[in-house]
Amino acid sequence: MLEKSKFTDAVKKYYTSNEKVIDFYLELLYEAKNNNLLDGNFISQMSDHDKTLHRLSELLMFKYCLASSITEISSENIGPDIIIQLDDIKINIEIITPIKVSQKRSSMRVFNCTPYPSSEPSNYSVPQDIPDMNSLHPRITNALTKKSDKYREYLTDGIVSSDDVNIVCINIGFIENVDLVDFPYLKNLFYKQEVICIDIDNDSNVSHSIEDNDFNVIKENNTIYKTSYLDNEIYPHIDAVWLICCNDKNLDYLKKLKYNEFEMYKNIIYRNKEAKVPESLLSALCINKPPRDSFNDYIRENGKLPN
Repeated sequence: MLEKSKFTDAVKKYYTSNEKVIDFYLELLYEAKNNNLLDGNFISQMSDHDKTLHRLSELLMFKYCLASSITEISSENIGPDIIIQLDDIKINIEIITPIKVSQKRSSMRVFNCTPYPSSEPSNYSVPQDIPDMNSLHPRITNALTKKSDKYREYLTDGIVSSDDVNIVCINIGFIENVDLVDFPYLKNLFYKQEVICIDIDNDSNVSHSIEDNDFNVIKENNTIYKTSYLDNEIYPHIDAVWLICCNDKNLDYLKKLKYNEFEMYKNIIYRNKEAKVPESLLSALCINKPPRDSFNDYIRENGKLPN
């Protein structure tokens, strides 16, 4: 029997006292329970702020998958958080939720566009904290490293197979001021940065090429880590990273971000070069793929700028 009071007490203590939000998560809890997705210690582990938010994040991702057209979704006490059977392929999903990210004091411009007379100035600045990318990057890389180690354990113990599709889902939706993150820039953690190079020979002939550079992350102890993980095949047993910004405020419209050039990066998958991730999974879950850069592709193929 679910310990409803312990669950609601933890949500109130570590997340919110808003009754509508608590009821929302209770509904997700019961749905996950009815679909046998909760492990035996799900509620008992909600013992502090971070663990509680991790559990709420799992409930959101359970709901996200259950609301799709996929019918075979399961979870075990020992093993990946979500297991999907699709097109005769076993797809494992491990969920992790980075939370503690330093904030950087900035300012935002405010414009008063009212057609009516106002005592306020037409434009002014207000202070605003935004997530510090130098803090966010290590949080994401640490999350991926932790789940990579977990998948290695699963492979060693025979819980997952080398024929499975292994995905790490990193949900950054509980980070403070997360909507102010530069989401497209995060792809550099997984893929190399493309730099356009210009070469002029002795006869003044100009040619162009694309140079792929590794993206480096500097951690708090000033240690530098080479990332661009998927291009560098640092984690060959990880087929993809599903990066999502999911919380109780945006769950309902995350699947509708496909055609928004910036918002689409809030629900996107970065795949390994040899990834076996089926397109049917991305279609069923409405997960976006990074758009191809046709400008850079043209330079790679032709050695010059498009006309």
